[in-house]
Amino acid sequence: TLQNALRSTSPLIILGFARLISTSSVNYQVHVGEYGVHWNFFFTLAAVAILTFIINVHPNYCGILGSLILIGYQALLLCGLNKYIMSEERKPDIFSQNKEGIFSIFGEDLS
Repeated sequence: TLQNALRSTSPLIILGFARLISTSSVNYQVHVGEYGVHWNFFFTLAAVAILTFIINVHPNYCGILGSLILIGYQALLLCGLNKYIMSEERKPDIFSQNKEGIFSIFGEDLS
């Protein structure tokens, strides 16, 4: 259930907020092009763990689903998502502020 997923990922979520608060409080320079303004690797790990609880796939179909996600994500990157992720333009909403980190849940384009 979602409650179990949140309980098991709570250490990652706590670490994510602890990192966010500690880096903000000491004015530590964080490169926003890596994960965004507020996002960090702990949030990505927690999000992936929660998604695996929500999307419960039989092991026989994991390869197929992974391939479909890979192909779909790469197609979206080629159709312009890459330009959006790489652009420095940020709207004031939380999604736009953390677009790099949110999209890193699905994978990263190395080109």
